[in-house]
Amino acid sequence: MKTREGLTDIYISILFSAYILVFAPYTMIAELKFAAFLILSGAYLIGIAVLSVRERSFPAPKPLVLLVAGYFLSTVISALLSPYDYNAIIGASRYDGVLTQLIYCLTFLSVAAFGDLKDRHIYILGAAMTAFCALSITQLLGLDILRLYPEGMTYLDGNVRYSGEYFGTLGNADFSSVLLSVSAAVFLAAIVRKKKLLLIIPLALSILCLAWARVAEGIVGFFGAVAVMAPLSLGKRGKWLAFLELALVTAGLAAVYFIDLGGTLGELHAMLHGTVEDTFGSGRIGIWRAVLGEIPKHPLFGGGPDSMIEWDIEPFSRVVGGKTIYRYIDCAHNEYLNILAQEGIIAFLCAIGTAAYSLRRSLKNGGKIALAGAVSYMISALFGISMYIITPVFIALLAMSMNNTNP
Repeated sequence: MKTREGLTDIYISILFSAYILVFAPYTMIAELKFAAFLILSGAYLIGIAVLSVRERSFPAPKPLVLLVAGYFLSTVISALLSPYDYNAIIGASRYDGVLTQLIYCLTFLSVAAFGDLKDRHIYILGAAMTAFCALSITQLLGLDILRLYPEGMTYLDGNVRYSGEYFGTLGNADFSSVLLSVSAAVFLAAIVRKKKLLLIIPLALSILCLAWARVAEGIVGFFGAVAVMAPLSLGKRGKWLAFLELALVTAGLAAVYFIDLGGTLGELHAMLHGTVEDTFGSGRIGIWRAVLGEIPKHPLFGGGPDSMIEWDIEPFSRVVGGKTIYRYIDCAHNEYLNILAQEGIIAFLCAIGTAAYSLRRSLKNGGKIALAGAVSYMISALFGISMYIITPVFIALLAMSMNNTNP
């Protein structure tokens, strides 16, 4: 048991440092990160398997094992029944096929059985995010010190000279913003609950980069986690804070209803008045409508894991800087909808059941610091993309939140 705990401790330490910081030019970063994902996760899982055979035990909670097994079995059936001709093991576009799903499932169960979020893990994450933010700040200023962008281009050319926005060691601005959000939530929880004041530095840098990059899903994830975790941290007194938060949200919605503030809030104003356009949410409304329209074709097992690029969906377009940008839709930009559409309702229910069981156990056992990061990710996931570049961090935090080393 101790050996498997030690191996998990090493895995978490590498995940929170080297895995985050390993980088390559953005044209090659997806391949590099996938290779790092396979090497790190593969070595960890092989070690856990060997040690578990020797110990003749694997103490993961039985309900959790059944839910995760149900999810993976549904994913396999989804791949076998998929009407599309693609490599379902690897995936059609995002390396998110059966192999990646298997690694997610086994890693989650292993970390849940043998992992705890220790203080040194938080400090390791803090050091990594300090370096991550230092690089990001230079890029947000328009510099390219590490030559990660195509020649002659910088972050400031995003959606003008090239499609998308990229910064940090994760590349895609969406992934980087979610990492900033998740990390900031962990740091804030550790500062509040355990007075780890040294973490003020990576917390401040993470919030600065998050605000500077202005990627909505990361910002919503962080503040959503604060809103959820603050009442939970106050025990019985927390219900009054929850009521106050609800009152503030209601007042905010009322203000947006009567006043058109433009931008994202202007879109919310229109929606509150019954106008919902496909272009809202940077085009997410249109993507969600298109994906929802495909679900009735394969409701039980979906179209196949990571198969959406093969679907007959009209490319997404939006106007940026006076130019119309077209992109093929290869994911739903909502992780929950993505599972429902690609792997079907059975996998979706198993995934929701796994999250619900984990959250219930987390609240019971008191692993609030890891839970803060996991909640931030789950809120961001309403608008985001699951991918091996960032998802393993969430999986580890959710799994460790069920244990109570850091309450």
